[in-house]
Amino acid sequence: MIQDTLARRYGVSRIPIREALRRVEAEGLIDVVYGGGTFVHVPDTSEIAEVFEIRLQLEPHVLRLSMPRLGPRDFEAAETAIGLLREEGGGLSIGEIDRRFHDAIYAGADRPLHMETIRTLQARLAGLLATAMTPASVAVLEEDMKAILDVIRKGDEKEASGRLVRQLIRTRENLISASEPVDEVRYA
Repeated sequence: MIQDTLARRYGVSRIPIREALRRVEAEGLIDVVYGGGTFVHVPDTSEIAEVFEIRLQLEPHVLRLSMPRLGPRDFEAAETAIGLLREEGGGLSIGEIDRRFHDAIYAGADRPLHMETIRTLQARLAGLLATAMTPASVAVLEEDMKAILDVIRKGDEKEASGRLVRQLIRTRENLISASEPVDEVRYA
């Protein structure tokens, strides 16, 4: 049983392992087939589309709330994330860098539930983002982030929201085109 194996490996009881597995299952990061095993969740194209459908509604709203309250630290955090893309991650995944950038530009919104939802949606696709992004698409992402940040600094909420939407759509299309159909697995 995976709980026993993980508990032995990390020198803890099964209880925190069980709770951790329940949490990552609830977040959609693993699929637990009782009696069949535990598997990393692989989103299909309809799930990718749905995640971005929600993000495209939520994130421009959060950005508009955030922009008037952003300050130098927030801009610096966004620039640092962009710099990490240029440095090939500095040991961080593309998903983590993307999360840091979005956290920085949404920092002024003061909407913890909105941010929790955004982070959950980002996490559902983080593994796929890491494998789907080519050097060319990372370069485009970097340019998109720079453009978004430049417009935010100018205070143009409408243009910033439009650029954010284009960046999210481009990322969605990259993930959909990179995801291969996964044969359905049936368990008896």
